[in-house]
Amino acid sequence: MVAMSRDQLPALDELERRGRANGVAMERIGPDGIAEREPRAGGIEALRIPATGAVDFGDVARALAADLSRAGHEVRTGFEVREARRTPNRTCLIGPPGDVEARVVVNCAGLHVDRVMRLLGHDPRLRVLPFRGEYWGLSGAAADRVRGNIYPVPDPRLPHLGAHFTRNVAGRVELGPNAVWAWGREAYGRFSGRVPDALEALSYRGFRRRAS
Repeated sequence: MVAMSRDQLPALDELERRGRANGVAMERIGPDGIAEREPRAGGIEALRIPATGAVDFGDVARALAADLSRAGHEVRTGFEVREARRTPNRTCLIGPPGDVEARVVVNCAGLHVDRVMRLLGHDPRLRVLPFRGEYWGLSGAAADRVRGNIYPVPDPRLPHLGAHFTRNVAGRVELGPNAVWAWGREAYGRFSGRVPDALEALSYRGFRRRAS
């Protein structure tokens, strides 16, 4: 994580403090250390974190599912929560392909987490705004200039980590992401969208505040 100017050093200091407080092994290096490890990167100071790496999250999810199955738990995928009925001790989630009852529900519904909260009887007073991150790939000699992962010091005024270089599990180097407005919560294509999602987002005051 590279600081390009002195005004970024306080943020780098804070990230180092948090990392060490959480037991993350890291090393503070200067321009010579940066040049030694990433000759094409420039900066005045950086945090080097040796444990940084990349994973295939599909493999991670499949391994977690296998561990749960071996422990006697049932894993269901493709379950759409359409309704929730609550009693003092149980919650029944209703949707295809069948209902599920539970004493505890942990809502990790990603792009639809706010909608599931409302189905469960809670009003978060927040809405998910659909933004899509796009990456570019470096090819040939350009990719060879990047040895590992290179991040900027994030700006807390912006809702992302900034554009960074990432060497993925296949050995390819990606540059990004940007943050592009999407016309739907699952509108991953440049020209795709969903009218109800777009209308819901555009009418939300949080969108107007973000746009301003």
